[in-house]
Order: sequence, then structure tokens, then C-alpha cells
Amino acid sequence: MLRWISLALLSLLVAAPAAAHPFGTKFHSMRHELRLGEEGLEAVVVLEVPTPVVLRTYQKRYAEQEITTAEAEQDFMAWWCGRLGEGLQLTVDGQPAAGTWKPADHPSNGRGAEKFFVYLLSFEFEVQPTLGSAVEVGLINASLPKAKMYYSSFAEASGTWRVGSNSARDLLGDKADEAEVSEDPDAWTRDEGARSLKVVFER
Repeated sequence: MLRWISLALLSLLVAAPAAAHPFGTKFHSMRHELRLGEEGLEAVVVLEVPTPVVLRTYQKRYAEQEITTAEAEQDFMAWWCGRLGEGLQLTVDGQPAAGTWKPADHPSNGRGAEKFFVYLLSFEFEVQPTLGSAVEVGLINASLPKAKMYYSSFAEASGTWRVGSNSARDLLGDKADEAEVSEDPDAWTRDEGARSLKVVFER
């Protein structure tokens, strides 16, 4: 059974994403991303979990289960994404957006490297909201409140839209306008205020 677990964990480590926050494996991280363009509004939340935490949890969860490696991988990713999604709220002009947080269709989702495993959620709208000349988008993250956490946020506009204001700039300065996930310590904060992101898009 232990050999089966070790092989299953190895399969999760095969497709390793790029490293993100530079603060070591004592800390989780969350990154919030909001984008608005001609195709509509997009919201993504990325959770990094230290590899030692993931491996301990995996072994405890599946050590006594008769389950295939593929089934365990899917179940485990869904479990982590569920923990992340249960504390997320997206608002448009102060009203809850109609839709659901779902695991993002991305090759890195549920995969890990030496230091971290990555879990990604994206918001699936029931219908894209009808927008005027300006819209305030809010993302509130109350997930995993007891975890030691670093935060980063980013907002991007394209087409006729531009970012008018971004609350992450108050904590991260110009780093809140950088699309690439950065290992620069200045791109991350432990300030709990970063769990709430408000962005005004204008056109």
C-alpha cells in the first residue's frame, strides 16, 4: 500500500509548475487575478500548498482506500479546490455574481514541484454580466483562514477597457499590475487586507 501511495504521489509531481512565492514551505500562498476584455470578465484564484502538507494529507486520506491512482488524483484535486472555493465570493457592482467557482482547466492544476502544489479555480458565470461604462468587481477570499499565507493580486484590462483603480496597489504598488507571477518578495504580502480585492474597470 505504501509503495502504491509513493507511485501515486510521483505521478502528481511529473508536471511541475513554475515556482511562485519565495518564502519557503512554511507558508501557503493565494493569488487573485481579475481580467476584463471584449470577451467578458474572468476571475481566477491560485492556491499554493507546501508539498510536505500535501504529501501528509494525501497519505492520510488514501492510505487505507482501495482506489486507483487516477481516481485518487481527481478526488484529491477536487477536495483541495473545494476547500479553496468554499470561502470565495465574486461581486459585480456590489452584487453577488451569478455562477460557480470551478477547478480551472489547466495542466498545472493539482500538480506539484519540490516546494509547492498548485490548485486553480476560475469563476464560471451563468451569463456574463451586462456592463456599462464602468464596473466595480470585488473578490473576497475567506478560505483557509488558519493557514500561514502570503497574498498577491493582479488586474488587467484589454480592448476598450482600462483599470481605473485596483485596491491591491495600496499593498503591492506597481507589482499589482504585473501579470507574471513573481518571486520578488515585494510582489507578496502577509497583510490580511489582501484577501479582499476591488477593481474598477472603465471604458
